[in-house]
Amino acid sequence: MKSLGLSAIAASVTLLGGVVASPLTTIEPCPSATGHSWAPITVTSQYQPVSTCAPTTACVKGKCSTSYPLVTYPYVSTVVPCAWNGTTTQKATVTAVAQPLKVSEHLETLTHITSAPVANKFAWIDWFNKDPTTYEQVTLYETVTRRAVAPYNAVGPLPIPGWEGSGLCKKCVNADGTKSQLLEVTECRIGTELSGKPYAKCVEWFETLIAQPPKPVTASGWCSSSGKIPHAGVYTWTFPQVAPPVTVTAPPKTVTVTVDGGRPRVSVHPGGVQVIPGRSCSSSKSPPSLDPPRVPSP
Repeated sequence: MKSLGLSAIAASVTLLGGVVASPLTTIEPCPSATGHSWAPITVTSQYQPVSTCAPTTACVKGKCSTSYPLVTYPYVSTVVPCAWNGTTTQKATVTAVAQPLKVSEHLETLTHITSAPVANKFAWIDWFNKDPTTYEQVTLYETVTRRAVAPYNAVGPLPIPGWEGSGLCKKCVNADGTKSQLLEVTECRIGTELSGKPYAKCVEWFETLIAQPPKPVTASGWCSSSGKIPHAGVYTWTFPQVAPPVTVTAPPKTVTVTVDGGRPRVSVHPGGVQVIPGRSCSSSKSPPSLDPPRVPSP
């Protein structure tokens, strides 16, 4: 009967012309507080402020009491893209605005080829001959994983293409259109040394991504056009123009990262060449109307 009453209320509001948002969920503020009563909270939108209790028990001289202070926070429950690897993304469920979100990840296997001495089974026979030590090529593999993490409420539109971020980051987009993103990066290297001993090393650092909006460039050029005027009237002259293609070359960048005074890690980001194709366009100009010559009256 209770559910029927709620349905009737919702139906009456709809009939009166009101717009009722579909509730996302209903939260009981403090179900563990049996001696207290708080009305349930109906959540109708993301980031709606809600309150729940955090029970705290304290004991003095053998007597214990429990308090139920309320904590208010913005509600969130959504599925967002994550773990951008340069091509694809994954999905993550976010249930707290400060929840860490893996925005990007990188995985690669490095191959190291080196020389190692070969043990001679008959070394006791050839000891007097003093045969030179023989070497063979040994291939070592190293797995590199790199991930970047940021709190959900601090993720803007820059790190994951096609997603505008949480919308809660106030410092991710500036008034001039510049975008920035602060990330906590962890890189781990796992492999086997030449001696056969396995190793695993991880380093952490903070990294800031910055993207500036493109600045428009105005170009000018001379052009001409010709034609005949058979009689008085208004004519429009067209001036065809061709903008040549432009080649933009980005030089390689060397990035050095030093963590806690340790050994610096140097990485080189290769440059790139991009060709912007040319374009053809026309501009028109209408000169003043040509009036027929006036003949003086006699």
